[in-house]
Amino acid sequence: MRARGPALVLFGPALVWGLAIGVGSTATVLAPGPWRAIDLHGSEYVGDDDCRECHRGNWDSWHRSYHRTMTQSLADDGPGVVLAPFRGEQLVTAGFVATMDRNAQGRPRLRVHAEDRPQVPLVDAVVTLAVGSHRYQQYVARIDRGGGEGELWRLPVAWHIGESRWIHMGSAFLEPDPSPGEASEYLRHFSRYNDNCIFCHNTEPVPGLTAQGWRSEVAQWGIACEACHGPGEAHVQRHGAPLR
Repeated sequence: MRARGPALVLFGPALVWGLAIGVGSTATVLAPGPWRAIDLHGSEYVGDDDCRECHRGNWDSWHRSYHRTMTQSLADDGPGVVLAPFRGEQLVTAGFVATMDRNAQGRPRLRVHAEDRPQVPLVDAVVTLAVGSHRYQQYVARIDRGGGEGELWRLPVAWHIGESRWIHMGSAFLEPDPSPGEASEYLRHFSRYNDNCIFCHNTEPVPGLTAQGWRSEVAQWGIACEACHGPGEAHVQRHGAPLR
């Protein structure tokens, strides 16, 4: 009588794995439209954490990039989000004084007034978002100028990272300097974030103008995986199937 025990011990696991692979492949082939391109209409954004599990190398590369830190919310304030000191520095430009300090709660704040009218604030705002982390960092604040509490404005000064100093936003563009004492020229780059900056610096931006004011949303702050690849929900569901 021929002994079969050793053969089962040696080849049994291989047979089990082979059977599992065969069943999985068959299920994939027979699944409706397994090779068809995913229709992204109606698919939801899932965030970069769901990409990391299967695409760790790509995720690590992206995580080291300036894309990830293109826009950061101070609501998620961690070490290194705000690169400027905000310790009472002042910048005088075209007859206007900008003071960068912190409020009683320690939040970064910008106050601007004309040199000859210190009691009349031109800008007085607490920073909500930080934009940029490579060459210079801009700051955004909630300022209701008729658009409700969700209205966001890019502030007129920025932190030059390479030179560790404040600059007026006009210095970041090739254009004439603002005329002394002209508030409209000083505020030339004091622009609404909701329908301007939000588009290029975030993932799936929605300006969200309503009858009640601005209700802007993003799928994720900064330029994340889905900014280029589109919403990942359907992709995650397909490739998360146990037999794939």
